[in-house]
Amino acid sequence: MRVPNPDIHVRARPDPRSRWLAAVLAALTLLLFGPGPGPALAAQDTAPASQNVSSEVQIQIDSFGVGNVARRGDWAGIRFRIMDTAARERELVVRLAVSDPDGDRPMYQRELTANPGVSQGVWMYARLPFGFEPGQDMVFSVHEAEIGGGGEAGDTGYTAGRLLGRMIVTPNGRSVLPATEAMFTVVGGRAMGLRAYSTRANPQDAWLPIGNELTEVVLGVQPADLPDRWMGLIPTSTLVWGSGDPAELRGDRARAVREWVERGGHLVIVLPSVGQTWTNPASSDLYDLLPAVVVERREGVDLNAYRPLLTRRATTSLPTNATVHTFSKSAGALPAEASIVLAAPDGTGVVARRLVGAGAVTLVGIDLNTASFNQADAFEAEVFWHRVLGRRNPLSLPEDTNSGFPLAASRNATVYDNEIASIIARTGRSAAAVLLGFVVFGLYWLIAGPVGYALLKMRKLSHHAWLAFVGAAIVFTVLAWGGATMLRPAKVEATHLTLLDHTYGQPYQRARMWASVMVPWDGSATISVGDPVLAEAGLTNRLPGVVAPWEAYSTDLASGVTFPDARGYVIDTRSPDSFTFPTRSTTKQVRVDWSDGPVWKMPRPVSDEDQLRLTSSAEGAAASVVQGRLIHEMPGTLTDAYIVVVRRTRPLESPRRVVNASDAMPTVAVAYSLPIEGWPSGETLDLSLVTAPQRGDNSSSAAEFFLRRFRYATGGFGISQRPEGANREDKLTSLAFFPVLPAPELGANDDTARYAALRTATHTYDLGRWFTQPCVIIVGHLGPERESPVPLALDGKRVPTSGRTVVRWVYPLPDDPPAYPASVVEAPAQDTQPAANDGG
Repeated sequence: MRVPNPDIHVRARPDPRSRWLAAVLAALTLLLFGPGPGPALAAQDTAPASQNVSSEVQIQIDSFGVGNVARRGDWAGIRFRIMDTAARERELVVRLAVSDPDGDRPMYQRELTANPGVSQGVWMYARLPFGFEPGQDMVFSVHEAEIGGGGEAGDTGYTAGRLLGRMIVTPNGRSVLPATEAMFTVVGGRAMGLRAYSTRANPQDAWLPIGNELTEVVLGVQPADLPDRWMGLIPTSTLVWGSGDPAELRGDRARAVREWVERGGHLVIVLPSVGQTWTNPASSDLYDLLPAVVVERREGVDLNAYRPLLTRRATTSLPTNATVHTFSKSAGALPAEASIVLAAPDGTGVVARRLVGAGAVTLVGIDLNTASFNQADAFEAEVFWHRVLGRRNPLSLPEDTNSGFPLAASRNATVYDNEIASIIARTGRSAAAVLLGFVVFGLYWLIAGPVGYALLKMRKLSHHAWLAFVGAAIVFTVLAWGGATMLRPAKVEATHLTLLDHTYGQPYQRARMWASVMVPWDGSATISVGDPVLAEAGLTNRLPGVVAPWEAYSTDLASGVTFPDARGYVIDTRSPDSFTFPTRSTTKQVRVDWSDGPVWKMPRPVSDEDQLRLTSSAEGAAASVVQGRLIHEMPGTLTDAYIVVVRRTRPLESPRRVVNASDAMPTVAVAYSLPIEGWPSGETLDLSLVTAPQRGDNSSSAAEFFLRRFRYATGGFGISQRPEGANREDKLTSLAFFPVLPAPELGANDDTARYAALRTATHTYDLGRWFTQPCVIIVGHLGPERESPVPLALDGKRVPTSGRTVVRWVYPLPDDPPAYPASVVEAPAQDTQPAANDGG
């Protein structure tokens, strides 16, 4: 039976182990004392609303997500258009209200000055719940701004006064994606071959026909459509600029793209054949992010010489009079500032890259935006884009029906990050409290009911049954509250899972943390990300990150347990690095996206002489793969650690007439495991020993075995009998290599071979891009009882955290673009001219 899309009819469900005590005590209270007052919401904009209401401010949805596409469970940038019908200018408060797993109403808020009679665009940013349904449970409202304290938790400035307009938010564009789909965003109207990443064999499939995760390609975005804050770009892993004047990207929108790149985004710029101005500093606010290369413009290029770079097919018609921009490194450019990813037949670069913080900017010199490249069979994404983006898996069905890839009748959809909620759940005291609740309730029912009445009847005191019932109720109420008080935590603490990415030599690193924060009091509390000491002293002007309520991904149709006293609280939609929320002596689950300078002393070469390098073929087969020594001073031993060495990009293939499906890795790589005792802090790791030949099972001639083992690290379909085991560490490690996990073996009888790898909460947090250039990757674990590097604070004080951090560290190596097959004849020299300020 085919596995349905796991995101159909999704409902978010709080972690039951952290909510059951509240439910049990609520039931006891209801039983003993009757129903209490109904829920009270904190603001009028959380009241029910059917559609637009007659109002002084007209409201329209301009874009639900960038390009009218958003994803459940992730941040979304939503642009509204409002028009105030008042006679004069006034201050407004606008709010976007959603729900959190506790039943409370986070209200993302900003203030603005209305311009009467003029339609104004307003960007709002909010994290969509996993269970978000279009047209339900999201309200946009406009209020008259009032000066003074409003008394609402987290009020960001003005008080929301008289309601001027309100509407239920119903996306009017493309779609709200399921949580299992990735996203590319394209500036321009042509797909440039990228649509192959969203191909389905059947409309209901949640995966590629011969692959894993689907990727939605969002087309038609214009420079003016990009958000004014980086949070709006969080869902997309790659922003491909196909057409549009970079001069239109200015101010807040340019800063948003810049910060998104620094925090791990990949900006790919396809240079146009004519009129490119990216390399003109006066025309682009992002000029300093471009690779440090000299650009030359070649006219009259026969792209048949580039065929192995674009397609495996010998019959595909390619332009014979194209314009190509080539790249050569600027004098004095550092390796991180310029590397050649793909080259022309004569060795000059046609794809160049610059590392920027945790992200990268890539220039493509072949104009894929032309009409000739946007025909169905013009070129193959898995030949070109796999080598630029760091992907694998066949993107099309094989032309040869005997290729060994028959479509399967069923697939095992496996969510690789489905254990986040259980990892951060605080189960100890919660389980004891739940048990106490059941015991107390059971004893109460017995003593106040049949057992107590039987005892009274035996003693002929049944006429005192009512008095005994009241007494039992009082006694067990005291026992319940007393026991709950004894088990109630007395200090603030948090359990976390953190994914930490760092590229050696870069000033910024990034992390995504999920945390369950215990707040042992009733009332309210303010949670924030960033160093509270620096923030209070005003020593930082860079938003360290964003924090939002989070809930477990679930396909359970039942609604979750929520608190009866639901309340609203305000989050600054433009700077959501903190929010004040209602507290009830229980936990609050949050997701944090953080980026800043390194908090820990990350791995680094011991000395200048220990810089890492690959051995050359001249050094012989007996030489180690990598030379150099590393040391780290992170707070603990790095365990369950692996080293992957990406040696070079796989050579280009000769074109042929019949093309079979291919799941080849885009690179030649080797993988090694560190000793089981791990890599202690302060100790030297000699990579010449780790990557030495003849190490048996600790190494592989290719990374294929290493990657295939993670198929069996997913759990859920009887893999516990396999020797590899289904341990939590492997599941978390596999997320780093998600885009290059092997394709399923669809013709196999083994159910585990027909898997479909999916993810819901860790989109964009992988190292796939690094499989396009030489590098050394180290992935290991600190924990499970270690503090997170992400600075989380509650009411201005650092929160003690305990949990697991998965460290993913990358050391870039000198570039080595793939070689052309010997059968390809180098194209004759074309006319060239400098293109530093190319105007066409």
